[in-house]
Amino acid sequence: MNKKKVAVISGGFGRIGFEISKKLLKKNFIVAIIEKNFENKDILINQLNNYGECNFYNFDISKKANCKLVIEKIYQDFNSIDYLINNAAEKRNKKYLKNLLVNDWKKQSETIISGTLYLSNYAYKYLKHSKNGSIVNMSSVISNEVSNANCSWAYQVSKAGLNHLTKLLAERFGKESGVRVNAVAPALVEKKNLKTYNINNEQADLIKKIIPLKRSAKVSEIVELVFFLLSKKSSYITGQVIVIDGGLGLTEHFELGASIYNNK
Repeated sequence: MNKKKVAVISGGFGRIGFEISKKLLKKNFIVAIIEKNFENKDILINQLNNYGECNFYNFDISKKANCKLVIEKIYQDFNSIDYLINNAAEKRNKKYLKNLLVNDWKKQSETIISGTLYLSNYAYKYLKHSKNGSIVNMSSVISNEVSNANCSWAYQVSKAGLNHLTKLLAERFGKESGVRVNAVAPALVEKKNLKTYNINNEQADLIKKIIPLKRSAKVSEIVELVFFLLSKKSSYITGQVIVIDGGLGLTEHFELGASIYNNK
């Protein structure tokens, strides 16, 4: 029997992170989820364990020392790390341009940029020994937008920095060992209940009009792209930030679409 591959995911209990974790478990991966202070972790772990072997690690990845500790702990538990998905981000503060909070800026950048860098560097020690070591960073199309007043600058700039960090890591790791690093940048991703977004039927109709493919992305479509980038089927793809937005970025309605609801 082939040894199971080990995938590490930060932010693995978020809406998209949870579905990525589930997909990996269904594909017979061992999944190590890194989260901090998550209230429903026991319920979510039990749900995921119905699909395979899933462990939870309670660490704040904005701290460099924590990233080293959690990666070493995961390796000790499974004797391997083959994949890393950097999905963690702080909850976005809705006090936007007119009230830019220093603490919000600090938390977002430390988690999205610094946390990704720390986890990637420490995990690389083991990823480079895997036959198909791969990293996928979760970005956002908002990283390319400069005029949207409805988004936290802290989140927006941090995701833009993540895109460039993806390319830097890909160049370094690719040269040294062939480990690939890519990013996925979703736009509007549906939830089962539109009330979660506080949008009405008129706004739902607007989404259909402004997006060329006439709908938001399904979470499963984001998950499939992430899985593809981890797999050997994408073995010659690295350093890419792949947008998955249904064509929204091709239109003049980008800001309008992004203002309706957030993608995470």
